[in-house]
Amino acid sequence: MPLNADEIVRVTVRFINVVSGDIENVYHFYAGGAVTDSDQDITDAIADYMETAYTGINTVMHGDNDPYDIKVDVVTYAGGRETVVRNIGQQGWTMATPPAGTGDLMPSMDACIVTFRTPRPKSRGRKFIGAITEAVNASGSFSGNPVTYLTNYAADILTNVGTLTSDLVPCVLSQYGTTPQFALAITEAIVNTVIGTQRRRRKGVGR
Repeated sequence: MPLNADEIVRVTVRFINVVSGDIENVYHFYAGGAVTDSDQDITDAIADYMETAYTGINTVMHGDNDPYDIKVDVVTYAGGRETVVRNIGQQGWTMATPPAGTGDLMPSMDACIVTFRTPRPKSRGRKFIGAITEAVNASGSFSGNPVTYLTNYAADILTNVGTLTSDLVPCVLSQYGTTPQFALAITEAIVNTVIGTQRRRRKGVGR
């Protein structure tokens, strides 16, 4: 089923970790124009996009993180809440190179943090990448290859999903959004070289 211009797509990327539990990151995109591809083609394009983004950063994540699935939904946004309009697809995720970090796990609340800015102050997205291995910890900071991998990940997420009939543009949902669907395109990424802390919430809330 086609996407109309400015429609919002929410992508949930999930890893399973027997120690830390499910690890999810949620991404939003808006259709830069009408997307006439099939639902399966849209889901496949997004899976390929995420495969590229997580290649490299997979070495920062502990090998106990097993890629599990990718879910793609069309959503609307109003009053600070998202509503699912329809599911485009959900498929298992088998990465060509899955997470491979070795050694002990850091505590589950410790994570790499990447902040995605928009032109609007305080309207931003944050991604917590975990569970991470102690091997990347250098006195509470990252250095060397982990920073490079995080920087590459951030650059990939700033890129449109561009293998479809129209691009899907990475964005943040906000009441100040400039599209009809309240989306703000992300324009900049900041990689935090200090290990961050994510507050663990109940499943499905506050990712």
